[in-house]
Amino acid sequence: VHVPSVPPPWSGRTAVAVILRGGALGTIITLTFLSMPTLQQSTVSALVIPLANLPLLILAYVQLLKPAGLTFWNGFGLRIKRGNYARLACIIVSVIAAASGEWDDLGEGGRDPESHKPLGTEWFDPNLVWASPSKLTVSVLEYVIFAPIFEEIAFRGLLYATLRRRLAFVPAAIISTSIFALAHGYSLIGFISVFWSGFLWAWIYERTGSLIPGMAAHAMNNLLVCLTVMALLR
Repeated sequence: VHVPSVPPPWSGRTAVAVILRGGALGTIITLTFLSMPTLQQSTVSALVIPLANLPLLILAYVQLLKPAGLTFWNGFGLRIKRGNYARLACIIVSVIAAASGEWDDLGEGGRDPESHKPLGTEWFDPNLVWASPSKLTVSVLEYVIFAPIFEEIAFRGLLYATLRRRLAFVPAAIISTSIFALAHGYSLIGFISVFWSGFLWAWIYERTGSLIPGMAAHAMNNLLVCLTVMALLR
């Protein structure tokens, strides 16, 4: 549904430098925020994910997209021709259905006596259960909007696409998706679950040339997990 697709038209060596530098600057921004507890408790925390990814986006535009004559919209397939809307909708529904297996186990064994985290879970955010409505809104915004957008750009739009300049689909997808799954810090079962979804989103980016289906499926997955946590525990 979109051209250009992958492999991208930019330099692989330059892209690696962009990913490493952008990731390092993003880490510094995140650690700076974590060192300020007062900010973590305010609605300003909603801006952490966009701000942490801003260096990567700026570097990607200046050093990769612009020299290749691309914008963010056409560089990552974020602008689709009207005639492809129906196809895109069918693709999104299919990908959401295929990725629905990536659900974090909420467990049935009670809660940890200290953290109150449900036993057996891979992921748990107490803000979804005990926080005020404003803080709850911030958390949902982070998981359902910001995380899918920026993670898909970073892991599929940049990392996977750059690997595809030298590698075939399978090894490029395996490497990029393994890094994506490891970044979540889950156990083996959680790793496999996230790996499956990441691999699927890399495949759909390969097939369509657009990050939109992966972003939509990623957002829906995160939304369902958040709703499940709130429905069972809030």
